[in-house]
Amino acid sequence: MLDLKDLEYVSAISKAGGIKRAADRIGISQPALTNRVKNLEEKLQLQLFNRHSKGMRLTQAGELFLTESQKLLAHTRDFEQRLSNHRFGKHGHISVGVKPGLEDAFFRSGLIEYTNSYPKTKISIVVDSTPELSSKLQDGKLDFAFGALGYADEHGEELILSERLEFRPLFRIPLEVYVRKGHPILKEPKSKNGLFNYPMVSPTPPVDMRAKLKEAYCKSGLNISTPHILVDDFAIAADVVAKTDMWSVVFCSSAQALSDKGSFTLLGQNPALPPLQIGLVKRKTWSITPCAKNFIDVMITHATKWKI
Repeated sequence: MLDLKDLEYVSAISKAGGIKRAADRIGISQPALTNRVKNLEEKLQLQLFNRHSKGMRLTQAGELFLTESQKLLAHTRDFEQRLSNHRFGKHGHISVGVKPGLEDAFFRSGLIEYTNSYPKTKISIVVDSTPELSSKLQDGKLDFAFGALGYADEHGEELILSERLEFRPLFRIPLEVYVRKGHPILKEPKSKNGLFNYPMVSPTPPVDMRAKLKEAYCKSGLNISTPHILVDDFAIAADVVAKTDMWSVVFCSSAQALSDKGSFTLLGQNPALPPLQIGLVKRKTWSITPCAKNFIDVMITHATKWKI
């Protein structure tokens, strides 16, 4: 097998026109370089250089050797660079899912920073409901996803943390209740429980929130265990709230922007609606790659800024 150093030595001798000058340029002794060339020619059973009084010149075989060795050296450098890029997360492919509402929060700004910093990484993004993200994670269609902990399906069964998935908490984000301007509850005495005389529209609730909602509605005499309308799209929920007596929730960090639209009134936080635990969900068998780690680190930075 050829030693890549020998390829570099042949190139150096060809450029220098002789052993001594080449040895001086590459920092090796002349006898050592002479022996390397001799051993290489014996291994190849080819004469690579013609020796003459003024130095050395490549033979026809030597010209062929140099041409092909330069291609090999270039390929080797590219190969090493690709490995280095992979090791430091500069190349690769990421398939990531995100819960609706988060894509307009920290995810969008984080994505812009990441693509500017790592333009050669390919990214596939799926914005979908938690049950769909969970299914895609388990099927291997997504590497990881950003969402909330402990979402339940329509039967109240915890879905997100199956035996094949694991959750890494990132932070909690408080929720604020809002209703339309002129909503009947605004004319009633202030009460945390009065809210539960009216129907709710919201994203699929986590298990702990589902239980608290059921308890709160029961106190109002209503046997309701889930929001009346489940929609994993904050814009649709806002449209419904704007035209009905239903109520919904919004991330506290986004509440002021909603209030500024002039169509809604913020009612603050409610004990039945605990802060949402946002985190990273992935398959237990999937190891975080270098490029995925860089992506996650950027997202965590933006999420931290966003939730403040």
